[in-house]
Amino acid sequence: MKKKITISIISIILIALLAFLISVECINNPNLYSEEYHIKKVTRLAEKKINTTLTSKTGFTVEPLYDNSEKLFGFVVNYEPYGYSIVALHNHFYFTKMLGASMYDEGAFSSLQRYKISNSQTSIVVNGVEWKVSSDKNLAEQYPNALWETDNEGNIITYEKESAYQVAGVMSERKYMLNTQKNNGSSDYIPAVKRGDKYLNLISMEEFEYKETFEPNEQAVMHISFYGFKLAGNY
Repeated sequence: MKKKITISIISIILIALLAFLISVECINNPNLYSEEYHIKKVTRLAEKKINTTLTSKTGFTVEPLYDNSEKLFGFVVNYEPYGYSIVALHNHFYFTKMLGASMYDEGAFSSLQRYKISNSQTSIVVNGVEWKVSSDKNLAEQYPNALWETDNEGNIITYEKESAYQVAGVMSERKYMLNTQKNNGSSDYIPAVKRGDKYLNLISMEEFEYKETFEPNEQAVMHISFYGFKLAGNY
């Protein structure tokens, strides 16, 4: 009788443990939820951020972003009167989920400066806007083939509070964030919209065909590091 009771207790513990392990995976796997569910969750997180941290903001919108397979990549959260966050869905490793990792990772990135890739020219004019090599040695070394968008005085334009989608005026279009792995193993991102069977790179404002691996400095990109939903982004 005592042996049966012991076996029953062990069985209950194992069933409870299995149920816990399954629930951890189900609760924290973004692939098990609809786009509408994710929008509601990100909306709540953005509301919490406004109430606790971004108290100068009066509102926001949550816009979906897609990858090259038309799957949900994440969201761009546009705060009012200005500022934005890039949020990525992330299916973390199981044990990371057990430690409380969120499905939503917010991107940390610098202010937007648009540029084109050119291996021969030092300056071009497109639609009345000059794109040229930077006089900053550090920037020129980091981006050896870059022609930067400049203003009427020849200074590189920096967009502090607007996303690439807002700057390009494509907020009404289906928006993409394309993950591009370089041959050196690192990954960057291209904010984009569709143009037929190609994409429009919203950093270079040039059309291109997507591929999973690019040569270094082949495409203009954003450098984004994603962390748990917290204080990141440009506000």
